Amino acid sequence: MEPGSGNVFADLSFRDAEERLLKAKLATKIAQLIEKKGWTQVQTAERTGLDQPKVSHLLRGRLSDFSADRLFAILNRLGHSVEVRISAKERKPEKTLGFKSPRAYQYFQYLNPHRPFPLTPKRSLLEPTFAQL
Repeated sequence: MEPGSGNVFADLSFRDAEERLLKAKLATKIAQLIEKKGWTQVQTAERTGLDQPKVSHLLRGRLSDFSADRLFAILNRLGHSVEVRISAKERKPEKTLGFKSPRAYQYFQYLNPHRPFPLTPKRSLLEPTFAQL
């Protein structure tokens, strides 16, 4: 058994793995805030400007209709700030032209025997941190 990279989407070789992880983290935080407030989906819809079916999709992790920017806006409408931090200390840039681990590549080959290895570099997104309230 091999440990994961910390990003299940990267381990499964999604090209937009970092964006998917970011959106999943944002949606999880939104769901936690809604639960803490004790709001129903209808109440959440009224306060965020979404319709109830969109709130349902968001809370169930169906995030294809949501961009990271849209999720940031929802957090703002819930009364929370989103901070993006860039480290002061410079580090060596990552070379992420492939998979995070040899095991992930083997799994990709197993699932996609006729699909070529993806050669496009993975995008790097800044990961937000949530202000402690």
